[in-house]
Amino acid sequence: MRNSPSGGSRRRPDSFYFDKLPRRLREALCHSSFEWDSKWFYDRWSNGVRVDALIKELRKWNLRECDKPCSAKVRNFYLHNNPHKLTRVTPL
Repeated sequence: MRNSPSGGSRRRPDSFYFDKLPRRLREALCHSSFEWDSKWFYDRWSNGVRVDALIKELRKWNLRECDKPCSAKVRNFYLHNNPHKLTRVTPL
């Protein structure tokens, strides 16, 4: 089944699914270390998975991603927001 005459599918923005999540899960996603797909959490929650189980899974993933030696978020921070590039002051 097509969603548009051109045959492409319509993808809703991430905020559409984020707004439908329960308050506790939205707070957990806001305070997580990395950006995660809200649709994945919305699909699991609407299929009956408890919020506590989803938050526990989110914490596990955050720890797993933070354990990587050079995660993409850390690498992007130092590429764009490197304090040495901004201030030209080297740390001690």
